[in-house]
This record gives sequence, structure tokens and C-alpha cells, in this order.
Amino acid sequence: KLCNANPLFLKSMIKHISKDLAEAELRLAGLRDKSANTRIAESLLYFKYKYPKTIWTRKVIAEYSCSSTESVTRLMTKLEEKDYIQKIGRDFVINSPDKLLNLSEDLKY
Repeated sequence: KLCNANPLFLKSMIKHISKDLAEAELRLAGLRDKSANTRIAESLLYFKYKYPKTIWTRKVIAEYSCSSTESVTRLMTKLEEKDYIQKIGRDFVINSPDKLLNLSEDLKY
């Protein structure tokens, strides 16, 4: 009944859902081919640039990157030592987005 009464609304809604699904599929496809370090680094960039005023917990970053909280904490410490990021309490600032994006696969914990 709703579909027949509002076909333009239905079309708009389907487009929105399709876009969200495509983004989710791309993200999931990328998860299988990337190391934990790369997934975490990309998650840090995504969260900081998409939602800059939000303070993201290590747990949320871990869940989004399909990693453990411990892995996120260890990598963030290593990234801070290399001056890629700066931790400020629970928040962080990205000092070198290019370096973070091109994070070496062989970065050792």
C-alpha cells in the first residue's frame, strides 16, 4: 500500500539502501586482503576524517577493523612512537595521513 502510494519515496529509499550495501560490500571485500595493521590504520583515518569530533574507543576501532582491542592499542603506540599519530587521552590526532595510509605491511609490533 505504501509502495503504491509513494513510488518516488520507495525509489529514493532503495537507492539509499543500495548505496549503503555497496559501501559495506567494498569494506568487507577489503578486509580479507589486508593485514590487521592496514585495517586498523585505515579505520583510524576513516573515523577521524568522517567524524572528527567524536572520540573513538579502542574497542570500536577494533570492531570496525575486525581486530582485537589489544592489536589496536599496540599499533597506536607504535604509530605514536613513529610520530604518525599523537594520542591525547582517549582521542588521537593524525600527524602523517599519507604515511598512515601507506602503512608498511612489515611494521613490527
